[in-house]
Amino acid sequence: MDRSENAMLRGSAAMVTGSGRAVARGWSAVRSGRRAFKRWRRGRPFPAAVLLVASAIMLLLPPYFTLKYRDLVISINTVGGASALVLGGLLIIGAVVLCVRPKYRVPVGIVAVLASLVALVTANFGGFLLGTIFGLLGSALCLAWTDQPTLPRQATEEAPGKKRRLFRLFGRGRRRQEEGLGHEVATTERESV
Repeated sequence: MDRSENAMLRGSAAMVTGSGRAVARGWSAVRSGRRAFKRWRRGRPFPAAVLLVASAIMLLLPPYFTLKYRDLVISINTVGGASALVLGGLLIIGAVVLCVRPKYRVPVGIVAVLASLVALVTANFGGFLLGTIFGLLGSALCLAWTDQPTLPRQATEEAPGKKRRLFRLFGRGRRRQEEGLGHEVATTERESV
């Protein structure tokens, strides 16, 4: 190989490593974006908002969706279309409020329960019952959500006195006490096993 071919190979190798770095930076940005989204999502009742949007879609789909297959047209155009529009819009606004201002979860949950139950009567049997079910599940999750952090599992499992209660519950502690074994002997037996 002559010098021009070597220079060309080195240049293409530099381009490959440069593009590899760009790809690595891109994946790093994607990972950090995912982490940021997870942090944001944990601070909000996100599953409740998703279920409320699914409920709104199920309410809005039947009156405003037309299915065409060759010459066959299936369309459900009823008076329920206006109520489905109002109730679906209300559920979507509630989902947006949950994502933007999670402190308003209780009023949004109450409005979502009422809208889902009213949709059962007024909007095509609640979006063929699926809209009502999704709305009730979403509002239940919304009302049950709290922003208080939970205790880690290890802290709750290793709480003092918890093992003693379990041993008493299953009879191990009582049997050792009846046999006359002291606390030191019982703990050494437990450690050796």
